[in-house]
Formats: sequence, C-alpha cells, structure tokens
Amino acid sequence: MSRDTNRVSIKGTVAAAPECRSKPNGDRTVTLRVSTVDRVQRNGETAEFTSWHRVVCFGSTADDAARLSENDRVSIEGKLQTRKYEVNGKASYITEVIAFDLDKLASNTTASGSAMPTRVATTPPSNGVGADALGDMWRDDGRPF
Repeated sequence: MSRDTNRVSIKGTVAAAPECRSKPNGDRTVTLRVSTVDRVQRNGETAEFTSWHRVVCFGSTADDAARLSENDRVSIEGKLQTRKYEVNGKASYITEVIAFDLDKLASNTTASGSAMPTRVATTPPSNGVGADALGDMWRDDGRPF
C-alpha cells in the first residue's frame, strides 16, 4: 500500500512584516505572506507571474518567523492545509502552508552580477492570485490574497 504525502517547499520573499498572535495558553502563532515568481519564456520575451502564499508557523518555527522582516528571502518546508470559515453566513475556504521548517536565506552576488540565494546556518528565521502559462485564465492583479 502506498503512503500519501502532503509536503510543500517554497523559496520566496517575505512580502510584509510577520503577523504575531498569542493564544490564551501562551503559545504564539506567526503568519507570513510570501511571494514567489515564475518566469515563462513566450515568443522570445520573459513574462513573470507572482504567486502569494499564506504561511502559518507554530512553536519554535513561530519564534524564528517573528524575527523576519519584509523583503527577507526564505526557504520554507511544510504541508498544505485548507480550512473553512464563515463571513456573514457565507462559507469561504483558505489554503495555507503550515510550516515545520523555516530558514532565512542570504543573497550572494555571482560573478555575472545575479543574486544567488544561499542558506544561512547561523540565523534561523523567522503574496493568492497567480497566472497560468497562457496568462488568460488567471490574471495577476497584484492583490496578495
């Protein structure tokens, strides 16, 4: 019998300051907005499509996430979770990444001048409209969620 897997890996940019909340029992939850950019070659031109991800951190991962700032580069490992909530009696759904490993990345410039992210071992860390390859069905209007 095969085993199911729910695992996601994201390398992207923190789009806003982390949102920190404390539960009544003292546990901390930190929510991040992270953007990733896909680059697609079309007719000799490069098109960029930004995807926005809501990342939720608990426990020690939340402590690391709380130290992040806007524009920090991060590498996140986690799982996808979809939950249902109600607004004015209407059901809505949201899909989030529940992080269980989070690392802050540093940018090193290569000889060609392009930035190459590398993992920073000494500093543990602490945007959802996308577009398909054709750009027709989903349009990136810049809204993070």
